[in-house]
Amino acid sequence: MDQRDKAFVPHVLPITVGTGVVFENSDSIAHHVYSFSPPRRFDFYLSEGESREVVFQSPGVVALGCNVHDWMLAYVVVLETPYFTMTGTDGRAILGDLPPGDYRLQLWHPRIDRKERGIRRDLRIEAVGQETWRVTLERPLLPDRTGERAPEYGGAE
Repeated sequence: MDQRDKAFVPHVLPITVGTGVVFENSDSIAHHVYSFSPPRRFDFYLSEGESREVVFQSPGVVALGCNVHDWMLAYVVVLETPYFTMTGTDGRAILGDLPPGDYRLQLWHPRIDRKERGIRRDLRIEAVGQETWRVTLERPLLPDRTGERAPEYGGAE
């Protein structure tokens, strides 16, 4: 998780429980990275070119901030499953190599209305092959911190 141009890069980082994340500062200024989220609380100072690793042992969403630059915001999503993916800018995602079995598909995005935050669908994979699911949000994504609305793309597959 880099600090670059006074922003966290990437904005959302999905990982599995027990993973260490290296926080790097590629900016020419200092940052004070913190999280008050219950799955992992921490805070530390990073001067220019410095890095520090944090291990995430509990599942959940960890919101990140910078005490020096209030607009900096990012998320580490700590998962108990190795089966996850992220959508592209078109809202599509591919999750490959799932063995046959029962699964729960769950979507998460920091700007999904809280009423829809727990978008879940139970699925059964019968055999190796390709299956397609379409999930459509009932409401548009919430505006970001600047008030900018997300583009409309009709949902995620």
